[in-house]
Amino acid sequence: MLSGQLQIIDADIDDLERSEGLKFDEQRRNILKSMGSIDVQACPGSGKTTLIAAKLILLAEKWAHQDRGICVLSHTNAAKNEIISRLQNSKFNEAQRLLSYPHFIGTIQEFAGKFVAFPSLRSDGISINVVDDGICVSQIERKLKHKTKLYLEKKGGVPESLFGFKLIFVDGNYQFQVPGFKKESQSASYQDLVTVRTNLISEGYLFFQDVFAIAMSEAKQNSLLTSSLRQRFSRLFVDEMQDTQAHQDELINQIFYSADNSTSIQRFGDPDQAIFNGIGGGEAPNTSYNERSQEDMFEVINHSHRFGSILANIAKAFSHNEIALTSGWDAERQEAQVGVCAKEGFNPTIFLYNDASLTHVVKSFGDVVQEQFERDELKKIRAVAVGGVGKPVVDPQKDLSISSYWPAFDNQKSKANPAFENFCDAVRYCQSLPPNGYHRGYDILIDTTLKVLRSIGQTDLDGKHFSRKSFDTWLTDNGKRDDFRKILFACLAKSGVLTEQNWNNLSKVACKILSIDLEDAVISSFFIYSNAAKDLSASNKELENIYCHQSGLNIELSTIHRVKGQTHDATLILETKHHCFDVQAMLPHFMQERPTAENKNCDLRAEPHHNAADKANKKFLRLMYVATSRPRHLVCLAMHEDRVSEDDCKVLEANGWQIKEVEVPNA
Repeated sequence: MLSGQLQIIDADIDDLERSEGLKFDEQRRNILKSMGSIDVQACPGSGKTTLIAAKLILLAEKWAHQDRGICVLSHTNAAKNEIISRLQNSKFNEAQRLLSYPHFIGTIQEFAGKFVAFPSLRSDGISINVVDDGICVSQIERKLKHKTKLYLEKKGGVPESLFGFKLIFVDGNYQFQVPGFKKESQSASYQDLVTVRTNLISEGYLFFQDVFAIAMSEAKQNSLLTSSLRQRFSRLFVDEMQDTQAHQDELINQIFYSADNSTSIQRFGDPDQAIFNGIGGGEAPNTSYNERSQEDMFEVINHSHRFGSILANIAKAFSHNEIALTSGWDAERQEAQVGVCAKEGFNPTIFLYNDASLTHVVKSFGDVVQEQFERDELKKIRAVAVGGVGKPVVDPQKDLSISSYWPAFDNQKSKANPAFENFCDAVRYCQSLPPNGYHRGYDILIDTTLKVLRSIGQTDLDGKHFSRKSFDTWLTDNGKRDDFRKILFACLAKSGVLTEQNWNNLSKVACKILSIDLEDAVISSFFIYSNAAKDLSASNKELENIYCHQSGLNIELSTIHRVKGQTHDATLILETKHHCFDVQAMLPHFMQERPTAENKNCDLRAEPHHNAADKANKKFLRLMYVATSRPRHLVCLAMHEDRVSEDDCKVLEANGWQIKEVEVPNA
């Protein structure tokens, strides 16, 4: 019904190309011109975000409604912010209209709260205080009776077990999944847990999952609400669809799908990269999109601008939908790679190690990167060693994880969210970041400031904990934004030594700007001076899971799940074990022997099994697809020499891999 109301033609796209410096092929033009409900599969490095932003700009130019808008949903803040940034930087003034009413660009979590759950709670007299699992767990732990805590310590620990304290909406009723109990109980501990949790919701403290449970209840029972949302948003775009969880997808469907097709729904993603399948107890992704074949898609974008034909050929073997992944590099891009490479071309490399040389694999990777990249490029490039399993090794004879290769690896360390005991430690950490880490340092100091304000109960005018946005608004409204930014810039400056006197002066000014009392015990503990002897810079590399190669190259170590969406220059895939060895299980794909007409990827078993005769499986398939499609230039593997035969090595070499044995350096 909606497809005839708006029309995008080639002339519109031509204008956009000239203005934004873009180029769209026929396939992408078909997507830009499509006005109906469609599903699109976009391969890694295909420019999906650019395409979505371009379509939004084209629609904004023609949008005439004053009270009906476009809704754009993503799974992560990163994807949301990238789309917003593209619109903000567009040369089309009309693009700015999409950043305000009647339009909405945000995460699915934000949408569920703002338009469905929060209005319902407010109508019941509940003011939203905070949506955060960690803060809720802290509140619950603080309010539980001592005997309840003792009980939970025996059932998984406190606070660990409390993170699974879910509110769900099932068969028309709310239910708590109470930690330590498999069913409802009249015990004192059970009643204490339920009472504390219920009171917490009444006080406006919500887990992320609570928002979806409340939203689903409202969406299923309030047809007037869902009808008004479809009336408000006549067009819906969903990005990162492969990561959208089942309960999120169910909520979207409950709200936007209707018999009259009043909302045009366009979903973008890549089912081949759907690797977040219930990991860590989380819910599995949706099936409405992820189980669609390439024949079910409106378009499958299989040209990647990330890598050349060699890497495209390696990665395509792991495509679940068996898309014909190709390189979209033109002659200019090919020439640019030549300038980066120290040789005639990059050679994919397989490192074969034995029990004695296992811990020297990462160094060997650094050696090959040093050999294959121009010397001037080494400090610019991003080299990452990834593995499917990041948990600690319990039994070295049975387990194989990233820490088997580099014992200092800790999967709990997060580059994105380092935590600090005090503000001075955060400043020292930020000052030690590389030059390209300036923006990250700024974000860390903002987050640390918000942590200080939360700890003392400082809130915005609505009585809520400050978010980055509301904090920035508060600073601006009070004429303090420029002064506070100067403080942060001073903290980030790398020149000079952070003496105790300098720090005390900075702390006094910062507290004055924030209208907080430095004499307060809690605040003073946050602003205490951290002696230079405790400087974090010496341990930053270990803190961030970074191996320092002798060439000056920094090699990051991470799980495959954490690097999804990233682009590297060189990637090493470390063989790990989850029931069976992942690289060994998928070796036929690396050897280009699979998939075939008789052995399709979609027919593989879903999960790995140690007793299966054919150990290839969809879980490992998708992990290898994500891993092999991260690098621009060089991909490498590491596996035990006992798990690959001489004949296998010959086939691999015939397919362009070079084989290197990892040696133990002389003492």
